[in-house]
Amino acid sequence: MTPGQDHDPVTGYRLLHELDVCPGEVLGDRAYDTNAILGLLQSRAITPVIPSKRNRRVKRPLDSERIKSDT
Repeated sequence: MTPGQDHDPVTGYRLLHELDVCPGEVLGDRAYDTNAILGLLQSRAITPVIPSKRNRRVKRPLDSERIKSDT
C-alpha cells in the first residue's frame, strides 16, 4: 500500500480512512498490525487479513492459506 520509505502504519491508516472501502477483506503485512488500523477496519465491517506482530501479546487467528492464495 505504501512506498518503502514511508511509515507504513501512519500512511496506511490515512489511505484506508480516505478510501471508500466496502465490507470485505484487507490484506497487509505485519507493519499494518496496529490498534488504529484494526479499529478502523472493524468499524467499517472489513476483515483484516494481517498477521499479528511478533510482540503482540494476544495473537489474532490468521488463515495462512488465505494469505498464500492472494500473493
